Amino acid sequence: LGGPHVQMYIGARGGVQLLVDLFQNDLEPAHMHLTALRAFSLLLRKCPFNQTIARRCGLLAAMRDGLKDTSADVRRWCAHVLLIWIYGVPENILEAKTDPILIGRLESCVSDSWATWVTNDAAEMLQILDLVDLNLEPDESAHTPSAAAGPPLSTSLLSRLRAAFPANAPSGQGQGAPMPRPPPAPTTAGAGALRRASMPAVSVVPATAPPRPAQSVPSSALLKPAADLRSAPPSSTAATEAANALDQIARFRQQLV
Repeated sequence: LGGPHVQMYIGARGGVQLLVDLFQNDLEPAHMHLTALRAFSLLLRKCPFNQTIARRCGLLAAMRDGLKDTSADVRRWCAHVLLIWIYGVPENILEAKTDPILIGRLESCVSDSWATWVTNDAAEMLQILDLVDLNLEPDESAHTPSAAAGPPLSTSLLSRLRAAFPANAPSGQGQGAPMPRPPPAPTTAGAGALRRASMPAVSVVPATAPPRPAQSVPSSALLKPAADLRSAPPSSTAATEAANALDQIARFRQQLV
């Protein structure tokens, strides 16, 4: 996509809100809804800036409605987007945890076929939300303050979540558990082009390495292994072939020097 700066630029220019409106528009065809979901996965991946904007734009409500869509593809992509959306942002995790409808729809989505996906993102989402404890009241009868007891139980939930889910690095290199990956590319040409756009960037290595400075190597040091090999028994053909190869390498390197 161009890196975190391009992600934030699109989000600041209203790109996230545009995608939310596009996805919630029932007049749009189904393939446009899938296109919006794939674009969400790119804009929100390891980008707390856009993840926060998406929360304010009502992404949770849009994805929650998408989890009851008649298309299994839309349901799976909605779960995938939600999993990316909560990653590393405690406020998003808290909003998802306190939603009274989301858990039930995620449980229904778990039973969908995820054979073409790397993981069942609906199940992953439920496991993360299950780790969040909304009971913030300290149990005075069971807790005895001590120096080694750590922070008090009255610590706010957001503070605990920030400690459990470190913030994302601005450079795009996230911390903690690896990000979920979308499914393999579809077979159709148009969908394949969309999937190639969502693939992570890879570093390009130059085809030719810079030349190394020539170093003077004594010819005796190069020819000594060949002489040692020739002293082996005559029946050792492998040793003779190796000695000839070393001789050729030695002559070649002498020409370079």
